[in-house]
Amino acid sequence: MLGKRSILILTLVSLLLRAQAQIQVLFPVITSPLVSKQLDDLTLINQGPEIEITADVLVSIGGAPIIRFVSVPVRLLQSQALRFSELRTGLNPGYFSNELSDKWQAYELLSFRTLELCVSIRTGDERIILNRECQEYQHEVTCNIMQVFPPDNAILENPLPVFSWTGLGLEPGSSYDLVMVESFPGQTREEAIHFNPPMVQIALIEPQYGYSDFNLPLSRDQAYFWQVKGQCSDGTIVWSEVWKFSLNESGSLNPIKTYRKLLQDVNGGNYIYDHTVCFAFDNRGRDGQLNYKVVSRSTGKQIDRLPTINVKSGYNKIDIDLDRVPGIVKGEEYELTVVDQDMQHYILRFKGI
Repeated sequence: MLGKRSILILTLVSLLLRAQAQIQVLFPVITSPLVSKQLDDLTLINQGPEIEITADVLVSIGGAPIIRFVSVPVRLLQSQALRFSELRTGLNPGYFSNELSDKWQAYELLSFRTLELCVSIRTGDERIILNRECQEYQHEVTCNIMQVFPPDNAILENPLPVFSWTGLGLEPGSSYDLVMVESFPGQTREEAIHFNPPMVQIALIEPQYGYSDFNLPLSRDQAYFWQVKGQCSDGTIVWSEVWKFSLNESGSLNPIKTYRKLLQDVNGGNYIYDHTVCFAFDNRGRDGQLNYKVVSRSTGKQIDRLPTINVKSGYNKIDIDLDRVPGIVKGEEYELTVVDQDMQHYILRFKGI
């Protein structure tokens, strides 16, 4: 009988607090990806009697939680207004939740298509919810990043894929950031890309990246997600969709012959060879001989007696049989450099299996 009476009293107290507490939530206007600066305008107004509350603020992008902030107990006087910036920077600011805390500083760099902001108001001891409101924001992205390879949900044979993408409406000369993670059971794509340790996290100047033996090996019983960031011509930072791929479980683990386009940067230029190194070179000059050299990365010694390679003006696919090159040792790392007619250097790093 005492238990039922306690439940009844608690219920009456809850109803009384709900009737008395009139915490109005004024949501901020969010018009750009610089969300953190605009989130500070979130305001709580106490339209009831003086009360002690805690505020729980949760931000999600595409259904994945990005930030969760929980304040310490705060006493609000009648008609008092409290901005989120005061909760963050006051004498008793509260805390960011667990692994989400590390996302706060980088958060303003994120762009979004759909963002949801939810605010829960509880009593000071957090036992009773007084109010909970959510608001959804839609953001028009002025540019886009689309994958070229691998396509979404692809099942690949090659354990060393070459990622490539294209940007629409991006800032000329824009660099890219590529992130790739492995998936864990029960995760959405957004949760995986935001919270899992990155297997690849790299800045690139070209819209491609070659996975190589320098990276952690991919498993055939595992799915992977990847995403690319760029900058629109209006200065907006944009992320691509999160794309998924996996390896064919019955396929061979031997590298497949691919022609990787030479870049003016080592990023994406790693290659694992078995007898032959293959690459593509866009020759903007006339027909002639390829001006190139190969240097050992461990000793710095240049390899002599390299074969002569003739190239035509335009796009060339090139094969070098390294079994016929004296001084090349499998298991060692080398750097191949091509110099074009404008004295631009294009680099490929390779290693034998």
